[in-house]
Amino acid sequence: MAEKQVLTAGQTPCNMQPNHMSTTTLMTSIAKWVSIVAHPFVMVAIMIAVAGSHFASDTELLYPLLLVLAIVLVPTSILMFVQVRRKRWSNTDASNISERPLLLMVILFALMVLLGFLVLKDPHSFLIKGVFISGLMVFIALVGTRWAKISIHMAFAGLACTLLCILGSIVGYFLLAVIPVLAWSRITLKRHRPHELILGLALGVIAGIALGYG
Repeated sequence: MAEKQVLTAGQTPCNMQPNHMSTTTLMTSIAKWVSIVAHPFVMVAIMIAVAGSHFASDTELLYPLLLVLAIVLVPTSILMFVQVRRKRWSNTDASNISERPLLLMVILFALMVLLGFLVLKDPHSFLIKGVFISGLMVFIALVGTRWAKISIHMAFAGLACTLLCILGSIVGYFLLAVIPVLAWSRITLKRHRPHELILGLALGVIAGIALGYG
């Protein structure tokens, strides 16, 4: 009887292990989807579409969206794909701090190209201030890589949420509820430590206030 009890007790953790692994896998999958849905690219698109509707008609919003897509989002996406394919990056998030400078420099360069284009071709565009402040935010994150891997996911989520809340959009309040879930996903995926998420969020909120009230 004693031997049977020992065997049963020994089997319990083994029997529980598959369920534990299944739960962990599920949580990781959910975290990945949250990070994709709340990706900085998505936040930028939401911000342009919603904030832009305050300054331009719906038919005029397509041009700035395509402009940002062509000059910033597509080149950055190509960089991510190439670096991961060549195994120079562990993933498209450039999770290792040594990978961050290249990603941030490319984003910053693309934003500066976009800013220059807008100043020359469309000096009255509502995008100019947003592109400038976004570039400043990315520059600060780039300089900050000497000390911490500031979360770009949280920075752009904070920027979009703050700006849209200032504008009184219900989308901004929805993003306010998304931010804690996004923070959980970045921790679950082991992309950042808590203080890096806080730094990113603080940077985004400050940028959003500057953009909304500037």
